[in-house]
Amino acid sequence: MVSYPGLFAGRLVRRPEVEYFAEQSVVILAEQNNQVLNHICITTIGVDGVDFNLEFNYQSLNAPVCLTIKTYIQDDQFNKDNPVVVESLVLDDLFTIPHLLHGGVLTNNDIVMDTGNVLWCTGQLVYTFKLPLISIIGIVQ
Repeated sequence: MVSYPGLFAGRLVRRPEVEYFAEQSVVILAEQNNQVLNHICITTIGVDGVDFNLEFNYQSLNAPVCLTIKTYIQDDQFNKDNPVVVESLVLDDLFTIPHLLHGGVLTNNDIVMDTGNVLWCTGQLVYTFKLPLISIIGIVQ
């Protein structure tokens, strides 16, 4: 079986409405064909932000791939008070592309809450990318 390496990377920042000492935690997953390809847990997201790198291997170069950022702490008020902003997002070696950065779908219990790049409540922010990636960034018409 041929393996195709992939990478999600970016920067997450906690953007609280009221400043107090806290750090936010999230689980980041790379998924394809309803299978988790790799995951990491980040427990130190502060107002200064934290970079992440998530390497994985594509199962297929035709099926969409998802980047899922889930709240780790299941306290809705804490998550609303400490939203996490995706400041940059790198797909493989493609740099942050604004329309992709703001293309996340925020869900809570399978209910769509919002779109964009902010995880502002308990739930998950899901980015879905159709493959090949070159087609979604507008290089090929």
